[in-house]
Amino acid sequence: MTNRKPNQKINCFLKDCEGKEILLPQSVLDIHLKDSNHLEAYNYIDDLKNLLSTPESVVASKNRSNTKIVNIKLIGRNHNYLRVVIRYSSLFNRIIGKKNYIVTFYGEQQPKKGRILWHK
Repeated sequence: MTNRKPNQKINCFLKDCEGKEILLPQSVLDIHLKDSNHLEAYNYIDDLKNLLSTPESVVASKNRSNTKIVNIKLIGRNHNYLRVVIRYSSLFNRIIGKKNYIVTFYGEQQPKKGRILWHK
């Protein structure tokens, strides 16, 4: 395990399907995608930016109550879906300035299944 300090810069500000502001940290692009072997995700950055607010569905994470998995339908791509994992801040964290942010995103052939929170 490397001991790297994450880049705290923000690549861009996006909106989810509920209109909430979502941050894409530069560290996700600089470190996480490479370390997690999600290199295909670099091909989907424009899809992420253009389609995050209009996904096919959103499901609850099985592991974390403050995390949602967004399924974005892709057309004419190597993968059928873009999965976006978003961590949402609690009310307390929003008060102290912590924001909602993308943890990771990657291509998949099927949407993530689970408890549906939102569907197109």
